[in-house]
Amino acid sequence: MKRAFCILFPLIILSACTVAPIHVRPPLENEGAITLYLQPFLQEADRLTFTLTEVAAVKDDGQEFPLELRIKELKGTAIKRQRLLCEGVLPEGSYVGFSVTVSKATLKSEESKSDLLVTENPTRVNFPFKVTARKASVMFTSFNYKQSVLNEFSFKPAFTISPPPQVVTAVSGYASIFDTNTIAIFDKNTRVAVGAIATRRGPKGLVIDQKLRRVYAAIPDEAVVEVIDATTQEVINSIALFLGDAPQCLALTPDGKTLLSVNAGSNTVSFLDTTSFIEISRITVGIGPNAVIMDSMGRRAYVFNTFSNTVSVIDVARRALVTSFSTDPAPLWGQLNAKGDRLYIIFGQSTYMTVLDTTSLTVLFRVYVGFGVDALKVDSLTGLIYMGKINETEVAVYDPFSLQPIDYIAAGESPAFITIDGDENNLWIAGSTTGKLIIVNLASKKVVSEIDVSAEPFWLTMMGER
Repeated sequence: MKRAFCILFPLIILSACTVAPIHVRPPLENEGAITLYLQPFLQEADRLTFTLTEVAAVKDDGQEFPLELRIKELKGTAIKRQRLLCEGVLPEGSYVGFSVTVSKATLKSEESKSDLLVTENPTRVNFPFKVTARKASVMFTSFNYKQSVLNEFSFKPAFTISPPPQVVTAVSGYASIFDTNTIAIFDKNTRVAVGAIATRRGPKGLVIDQKLRRVYAAIPDEAVVEVIDATTQEVINSIALFLGDAPQCLALTPDGKTLLSVNAGSNTVSFLDTTSFIEISRITVGIGPNAVIMDSMGRRAYVFNTFSNTVSVIDVARRALVTSFSTDPAPLWGQLNAKGDRLYIIFGQSTYMTVLDTTSLTVLFRVYVGFGVDALKVDSLTGLIYMGKINETEVAVYDPFSLQPIDYIAAGESPAFITIDGDENNLWIAGSTTGKLIIVNLASKKVVSEIDVSAEPFWLTMMGER
């Protein structure tokens, strides 16, 4: 699932998932959000290092609004992939570009490293743009080495700004960023961030309707599910729930007609009609429902009730509770195998993973996996089980027959969520500490790229997911 105990329970957010205080951005009102992504430096800049002190957006009336720098020291050899340079919230209106201030620059030669003479005045980067209230936008910025370094003596930064490329819906992916009230959009083929969608406060669970090209986002604080058009990347509607429901996680039937919402605040599951955008039914489940998964036929759904130590089984067509069964303490998340006859369950307060027979609802195996497992993915193609732990930087790969680890993938940081891109055969990992998406090729087991996002991703999904 995600991180241990990151669920809402009667107006209380359990925050054992965070390792350090995080600044939570208030929802946008009369402002818009902007993010600048720095494109990879060319090889000619490998000898250069310079320090940014400020990047500010310049309004058409001359006012400047400093943005939050995410990278301050720019080293040519380190900027070999797209990086999140800066971001911020700006008043709506027209802007003429940006100003960039640099405090230091050095150029390395074969023998030594020399300081360059840096201009004291901010450098203007012209790029007219508009900020729209309650909207988020992404821009690309590129660095020009030849125009910046003059005679290997002085330095005046030269940047150009451009809009991101058009999003191709068929290769798009989405990560919900709870702390910044946004959904990051990325191109899973080129592995770069290409856009952002501003949501209401604190988006959590996501699910994609691949046929209708829609993304649904659970917004617990405001008890709604937002409906996003994946083609236009706009919020087109919202489905209202009851105040205090705190929708946490979503599941969609294969025909796309019914959406299930796990409501952690009211211990219920709502059945939402995706044509009329209304709730048509709800049932009561256990205490503290944290997540839901559905079988590939859309017949049964399984709800993991963290505080009552139970899993509820739902007949989706009848919109009825079939049964609930007891589990180890604090069930967090589960995955079904391709046949749907095995359910793997991980727990917040148990060192075991349970393997359940979904026909008889009996436990087949209890597998020792250690404490702190909070991310789980079963590959429907190979049956392999991918598992991540809190504060561990590797993903363990388990054999579905022996139920023993057969490999480990170095992710570089603790996995908070794991999924698989079936088109490119890549494992996608949402990092829990630095706000990164980590992409691992499943054939080589090597990290092939990373994507910066504004804060720790809560959920990760994409077109072509398996």
